[in-house]
Amino acid sequence: GPRVDTSKLNNLDAEELFRLALRDSQTGRHDEAISKLKSCLLAESTNAKAQFLLGAEHAEIGLYDRAIEEIGHAIKLDNSLSIAHFQLGLLYFSANRLAEARQSWAGLSGLADADYLLKFSSGLVALAEERLPDCAELLSEGITLNTMNPALNLDMDRVLGRVKAILAEKPEQQSPAAAASAGNMFLGSYRDQSEEQ
Repeated sequence: GPRVDTSKLNNLDAEELFRLALRDSQTGRHDEAISKLKSCLLAESTNAKAQFLLGAEHAEIGLYDRAIEEIGHAIKLDNSLSIAHFQLGLLYFSANRLAEARQSWAGLSGLADADYLLKFSSGLVALAEERLPDCAELLSEGITLNTMNPALNLDMDRVLGRVKAILAEKPEQQSPAAAASAGNMFLGSYRDQSEEQ
């Protein structure tokens, strides 16, 4: 696309920049979103949601190390940003860094039992431990509970489909590699999430 003219962003405040970045993000205009989020953070460096969304945008375009760093920073700015704890864990899980994924998801332990993020993270831990029936049950419950974030449900539904397919096979054909291969399916769908909190 055309080069972003940052001079026209100078008269927008941090809140306006964040809102516009969110809209760009939802329509897949990653370059515009990243540019606006960087301007937003220059104006207001402690904006945890902008920091999170910037990390999510970097994950969308494949800059996973940068995404991990930025989402980690968002959590330092606002430890109550549950979606950031969840997504950081998801990035680690997808990179097969399970100990770090669990540590990130431990940040969700204060949520109510009926919180979909808790169901999803518990389901993925079950997947990593190859407790596939538990995984299927938890992901199904999470999908039912999650009315906020349809994009995340699509991701989880893909994993659930794969887990169900493995469970439908004969037990002796079940592959221990299932968990690892499921991890690679994510990393879509960060867009809607910073709005929830």
